[in-house]
Amino acid sequence: TNASISISNNNIETGVNTNVTITQNDSLSTIDITKCKWIVTTNSGSIGTNESSYTGGTFSSNPQTITVNQSSAGTYYVHVLSTDKAGNKLETISSAITVKIAGVPIAGKVKPGDYIAYPTINGYSGGWRVLTNKSGIVEIVSAKSVQNLTLSGKADYINAVNKLNNVCSSYVNTTYATSGRSIGATNQSIGNIGDSGIVYNANSNDVRLNDTYYQNDIDALNAAGIRFDVTTWLGSRVHALSSSWSNFNVRRVNSDGSVSSNIILYREYSGGGTDHYSYTYGVEAAVSLKTGIKVTGGEGTEASPYQIGI
Repeated sequence: TNASISISNNNIETGVNTNVTITQNDSLSTIDITKCKWIVTTNSGSIGTNESSYTGGTFSSNPQTITVNQSSAGTYYVHVLSTDKAGNKLETISSAITVKIAGVPIAGKVKPGDYIAYPTINGYSGGWRVLTNKSGIVEIVSAKSVQNLTLSGKADYINAVNKLNNVCSSYVNTTYATSGRSIGATNQSIGNIGDSGIVYNANSNDVRLNDTYYQNDIDALNAAGIRFDVTTWLGSRVHALSSSWSNFNVRRVNSDGSVSSNIILYREYSGGGTDHYSYTYGVEAAVSLKTGIKVTGGEGTEASPYQIGI
């Protein structure tokens, strides 16, 4: 006793039908069609021959076509329990039916400033907005600060960009995103300048000490009409010096969109004095979404953000 299973389409989207034709076969005894059953599960292995496990439906004809339609993405299998009049039972398992989320590819749908329903992670549920949509890659940014961070002194100046990026990378949901970084840290090669990079009378144009890559994000935020609710660190350092002193600052973006910086290390050459200053501001995470993400609903507004799936 066995069954032949023919599937019209093994690759479908959620909410879309695929027809499955099942033919009961028995070379020894007559099929008892009233005792044959089926079920659709995500289990690729055997579920046994207990009739109570087959709750999908029964048969009234042979062959018979059933319709499979799933609301959730995944890989599904049709399990058929065939029973003949001699009481013999046999399970047959179909080939895989792959169901993907229905929707529109996100890169073809969203624009900077749109709201995205990115899943809550690390307790942050303040919302997300599209920062950029370039070359098929969509980057979103937290609409509010994900947390506060204090920076102070030489070690934090050296590690400022890395420290901010490390915080932001913890907001990557690996189902939907590939990477995370701090706003302002658009050039990852300057993340850590190393202790030897701190030369108190160094050239203030040294890109490790005084980068301008942050402007890429500021331009993107302005174009998208995004303003943060609190003053936020930028992943960007600035070094200022004169004949008698050096300032080592980390940039910030204010809630009105203006950019300024805070001295966290000050060195006076003549007296040899060094001062450390401590400041605490918010952190805004930028997250790059996977290219396979789709928009499955919503309107892209704060009240109705775009729903996403994969």
